[in-house]
Amino acid sequence: MSVGTGFSWTLFDGSTSVEPITFVVGEGFLGLIGLNANTNAFIYQLGAGGALMYLATIFLVSLIFALLDSAYFCKKNPALIYLGFSFSILLTEQAATTALLSSGIGVLIMIVLLSDRADLNSGKRPF
Repeated sequence: MSVGTGFSWTLFDGSTSVEPITFVVGEGFLGLIGLNANTNAFIYQLGAGGALMYLATIFLVSLIFALLDSAYFCKKNPALIYLGFSFSILLTEQAATTALLSSGIGVLIMIVLLSDRADLNSGKRPF
């Protein structure tokens, strides 16, 4: 598939353009030169890396949600639910790796997983 000049897309390689896929979508499909179109994590990876990167992103996101789900099942920490909601909201605007690294969700997941939830109703101090 090709759009305009200098852009083509294949199933296994994704975009062959030197521009990031967000600019290709903005210029080629929305028709505005220099437009950086917002794409979600799955569409971004499908456009930039093809079907294999799309499947890798699905696997990564599924792994993160499975980790959050199993940790919540064991710890019953409501912060894990909030982190899942935050991660899912960020996936609508960012690539999955950007949401994990640059937005701090990955660091927050590690902090919550490594910390114990203090039982505030028992009267015991968490330290």
